Amino acid sequence: MNSKREILAELAHAQWSGWMEYLFSKGVLNEDGTWTMPAWAVERWKRQTETPYADLSFDEKESDRKEADKFLLALSIENKKDGFAYSQALAFESLDLGAKFDDNILTMNQPMQPLAYDEKGVLRFKPNAIVQYILDNGGTDLNKITCLPFSKEDRQQFAQLIGYSLGGYSSLSYVDNESYETAEKIFNEGLSEDKARIAYLEGELKALRDALQVPMARLFEKHPDDLN
Repeated sequence: MNSKREILAELAHAQWSGWMEYLFSKGVLNEDGTWTMPAWAVERWKRQTETPYADLSFDEKESDRKEADKFLLALSIENKKDGFAYSQALAFESLDLGAKFDDNILTMNQPMQPLAYDEKGVLRFKPNAIVQYILDNGGTDLNKITCLPFSKEDRQQFAQLIGYSLGGYSSLSYVDNESYETAEKIFNEGLSEDKARIAYLEGELKALRDALQVPMARLFEKHPDDLN
């Protein structure tokens, strides 16, 4: 399965290549292989590159928001057969992250268990007494559960329901950074689960934006600080 970094990198490349295709379509390809940008495009795009996001027009902000939505969608969806379904984000011209998607495209996160310190001072997820009773009384066992084809989200929630420590939870192969950091933010910052997940995704987008700042500055022949 692709890592989230590769997923975002491919989406970033798709956005960049789409922009370049659009840009070239608005100019003139000369016989000597050079390309001429029309005056209206120079004026418009130069103004936009020099304008902070906060000062853009509503329509210009909406255009940027749609691109940001693609990254949010790519980070929050997983295809059950083919890994992360980031390509689905490329298929939409307008995205509504609150919309309902087909089960083969979207895997919803399970509710997260609260964290609390146990009697030894270890930070753990609050165990579910019914789940623990079933395990303790022969209803099933962890080895059997491990071999069954449950989703990553179900396994994450099960680990929480049996009272994994937060540190142990982070080391499980099916626990991703989003799930771990969401739990940590809920406990440390007092956020709701939705707000904690949004905070995590915003952090991922900021990291991606920071990583793209230098190559984008080179593309537009500007100093990276002038893109802020």
